Amino acid sequence: MKDIFSAWLDEHTEEFISETQAILRIPSVKEDPLPGAPFGQPCADALAHTLALCEKLGFRVESFDGYAGHAEFGPEDASEYVAALGHLDVVPPGDLARWSVSPWSATRDGDWLIGRGTSDDKGPTMAALYGAVAVMASGVSLTHRIRLIFGCDEESGWECMEHYFGTLGQPKPRYAFAPDAEFPLIHAEKGAFTTVIEKEIVSKVSTLSSGLRPNMVPESAAATLEDGKTLAEVGVSAHGSTPERGVNAALKLLTALGEGWASELVEFGKLDGAGLNLAGSDGASGALTCNLGVVKVEDGTARATINVRYPVTWKPETVEATFREAVWAKGWAVSTYSNMNPLYVPVDAEPVKTLLSVYREHTGDTSPPLAIGGRTYATAVAPVGVAFGPMREGDPQLAHEPDEKIAISRLLEAAKIYADALFRLAK
Repeated sequence: MKDIFSAWLDEHTEEFISETQAILRIPSVKEDPLPGAPFGQPCADALAHTLALCEKLGFRVESFDGYAGHAEFGPEDASEYVAALGHLDVVPPGDLARWSVSPWSATRDGDWLIGRGTSDDKGPTMAALYGAVAVMASGVSLTHRIRLIFGCDEESGWECMEHYFGTLGQPKPRYAFAPDAEFPLIHAEKGAFTTVIEKEIVSKVSTLSSGLRPNMVPESAAATLEDGKTLAEVGVSAHGSTPERGVNAALKLLTALGEGWASELVEFGKLDGAGLNLAGSDGASGALTCNLGVVKVEDGTARATINVRYPVTWKPETVEATFREAVWAKGWAVSTYSNMNPLYVPVDAEPVKTLLSVYREHTGDTSPPLAIGGRTYATAVAPVGVAFGPMREGDPQLAHEPDEKIAISRLLEAAKIYADALFRLAK
């Protein structure tokens, strides 16, 4: 069947790319909630646009209060379904001067698509969608339904998945994958916690602002001093799960200030977590990483948002206790703490076995599955889901960075793999 799916996608490549450009042009960055739009109007627009497209393509669609939506096909009386879970929200573009094109232009430059969301995660989500369309167009008989689930809050609080699977009690899939990482497959995702700490300070700093999201390395930082002077630092943005790839402007500015509270934040923001007494690693997923993602000073209070990715074999309760002790010892209060447990699916378990088989048949690549510090929607359906593509070794890793891009040929390859994978899981 894979040749039939591939042939259909080859014939419909221009349609696939055109529709991908259309969703990329919606600036779906999370904003303040509105009626029917819990994550702001742009995210609601992206969801409505996607579901309308799916309905036009022949799917049965449903929206869930603006938090998430799904599109499915296959036997309506089937008790189980297999799924691909993608997200339609994106992180802010940051400093527009660092982009060579508009982040919302979905610019096509040869084999490249450039724009926010091309690789994380609208492009891959559309690859999964069109992979499913290829299966539907073939008319093949299925045992299980195939469902595409679209969330709108992956880059922030994951309220979309909590609403979909938690509040509304949507059943979990039989098997699933998230097209939001790398091939050959991600079978281990580090645990993660995001926390806000705060402290009343006496400082020469009147205001300070740096960072846009916990999972982005801040690319700029600015402070106003009591005497009216201003200080600023410039860094390099990167994904918060790989802070070593960026240059944290907040850490640069705090280091320059040299005050006690600022030095404490510099210590807490060490990339290896040493300042939180959390430095370490395991053989399954590697070393812990720490990102000081947002820092604010106003009205005599310093607040910092920290995002930590910890090894899959570590116990979440031990990590939390160690962290809290470290910041309390310096007089910082923990105002919020949100944890996501690690994900680990053995290589001899499903859906890993089937997905690896599909990938290897399509590519000839026998590389082993990977572990990452990033988090994907696979966690929302643990232990029956994993992250699966679309990037491959050597591809530019520009998620959350200026000039985010993905190769059209990579999206097409992924769509063909996803078609075969969905068919194999659902047949």
